[in-house]
Amino acid sequence: MNLAIAMYAFPRARIGAMRSQFLDREAYNSLLEAGELGDAVSLLKLSSYGEELGKLNSPSMDEVERILRRSLLADYQKLTTSLYGFGKTFIHKVSKKFEIHALKAALQLKLSGESATAEAPVIPFGSINEEVIERIHRSESLEEVTESLRETEYYPVLQNNVQELKKGGVFFLSTALDKYVYDGIGEKLKAVHGLDKRLTRMLIGTEIDFKNLMVALRCRGLDEEDVDRLLISYNYNFDEAFLKGMLSDSVEALSFEGTGYGSVLGEAFEEFKKTGSLRDLEMAFQRYLLGLNITALTGFPFQLGAVIGYLNLKEAEVRNLTTILKGKKEGLDRKEIEDLLLLPSDGA
Repeated sequence: MNLAIAMYAFPRARIGAMRSQFLDREAYNSLLEAGELGDAVSLLKLSSYGEELGKLNSPSMDEVERILRRSLLADYQKLTTSLYGFGKTFIHKVSKKFEIHALKAALQLKLSGESATAEAPVIPFGSINEEVIERIHRSESLEEVTESLRETEYYPVLQNNVQELKKGGVFFLSTALDKYVYDGIGEKLKAVHGLDKRLTRMLIGTEIDFKNLMVALRCRGLDEEDVDRLLISYNYNFDEAFLKGMLSDSVEALSFEGTGYGSVLGEAFEEFKKTGSLRDLEMAFQRYLLGLNITALTGFPFQLGAVIGYLNLKEAEVRNLTTILKGKKEGLDRKEIEDLLLLPSDGA
C-alpha cells in the first residue's frame, strides 16, 4: 500500500488539479442552450479552454476542435511525466489509441479527397507527427499513402489492408488499426498486478468488449475467417464463442445473458433487434463504460486505474464538446444533440 501511494502521489496531485477543470452539468446546460455556434464558443471561452480559444479572433469549428484535441494531448503529457516504471510504460501503450485517432483522421481526410490543411482537425500525436500527416496529404495513390507510413509501426497494417481500401473498405482498415493497438494493450495488460490489476483490467477489458461487440454485429453475415482477423484477441466478459455467436443471421437468437452486461444493454439490444440500428446499443455501452471510468477516478486514487479513468473522461469531454459545437453548426436542436452526448454525473 505504501509503495502504491509513493508511486502515484505525484500523478494523483496532477489529476486532482486537472479534474477540477472538467465542465459540470451547469456548463453543459449553458452550451446546449446556446443559440448558435458563435454563442457556444463564447461560453467555452469561460472554461479551462478559454486561454487557447482567446488567442483566435473568430475561431472556425476546425480550429476549436484542434484546441480541444490538443488539450487531451497536453494532459496525457503532464501525466506521463509524473509516472515512472511499469505505470509509465503501460500508459504509453494505452496512448496508442489516441495516436491512431490522429492517423485515422489523416487517412479519412485523404481518402475522402479533402485537404489536410493547417485548419483541418488532424492533431499530431506520438509517432503520427506533423511530418507523417503531411506525407499522407501529399500522397497521390493508396500505395503512396501506405509508403508514407513505412517508418511507423502501422505500416504493416496498411500493407495488409490496401486491397480492401481499393474496394472502399475504410471500415476494415479502421478496425484493423484498432485490433493492432488493442492487441498490444491487451498483451501488456497481462502484466498488470497488485492494486492496479482489478480496476485496470475492468476498464480496458470492458472497452475491448465494446469494440469487439461492435465489430461482430457490424460483420454479421461475413465469413468467420474474415471476422477473426478483425476481433481483438484479448477476452474479458466476451469470449470467442460468444462473439462468433453474434455473427448469426438469426437476430432473435442473440442474447447478453450470462455476460454481465444484460441489465446494461438489454433494452438497447431489444431496440437493435427491431430496427437493426446499432446507435442505441453503442450509446448504452459507452455510457456504462463512462460510469466505470468515473468510479475509477473517484475511488482509491493511488493506482493506475485513476490515470486511465482521467484520460478516458477527458477524451469523453472533448468528444462531447465537439458534438455540441458541430450540432450547433448544423442547426440541431437541444434534444438531438443531447441524445449524442456521454454526460458525466454531477461532481465527476
